[in-house]
Amino acid sequence: MNRALALATAWLVGCGASVPTPHQMAEASRGAMPRCDAGDVEACGVACQNGGPNSSCRRACDAGRGAACGALASRLERGQDAADAESPVQSIQPEEPELVTGLFIRGCEGGHGPSCVQAGGRMLNGIGRANRPAALAVELLKRGCEKLKDADSCCAMAELNQRISESKQPNSITDFKAQAAAFRRLARSRGGECPEGPR
Repeated sequence: MNRALALATAWLVGCGASVPTPHQMAEASRGAMPRCDAGDVEACGVACQNGGPNSSCRRACDAGRGAACGALASRLERGQDAADAESPVQSIQPEEPELVTGLFIRGCEGGHGPSCVQAGGRMLNGIGRANRPAALAVELLKRGCEKLKDADSCCAMAELNQRISESKQPNSITDFKAQAAAFRRLARSRGGECPEGPR
């Protein structure tokens, strides 16, 4: 089960809804695709969330739906949906991660917290960075944690601050150890749990 499906399932169960079966998801996607093809962006989002073709995710992403951008980025990263004629998967090569990172950034900017941790982590690790400053990665992680309440983004910020506090370049202006602890507390308040030290 992919992460997006697992999150959607957990959310539905938490809301008291029954978990959709793969068959129900496929039916929802098939039912939404004609409306998506006719230009209904909401239907494109439904199709994308229910495993529809990458083209549905692309249309919803282009309309500013952050979750669709994150879903498309995850699919492209895994090479899913290569049979879809409209899918750009065919053009993605292992040496071209910039598109995937860019989609995660768009997902984060579109309000999808899990995309923030993906974008920030990829950039800090030099994956698809394309001359973007590390400050943007930190900004995306902070946005995911503070604004979008994504626990994983908070944990990433805690880990980053912990690493800085343990580095050989101390900073007398910022107490990075205290910052790490504060982000761990934020993660717990959002239902997450961070490791105490760098992974």
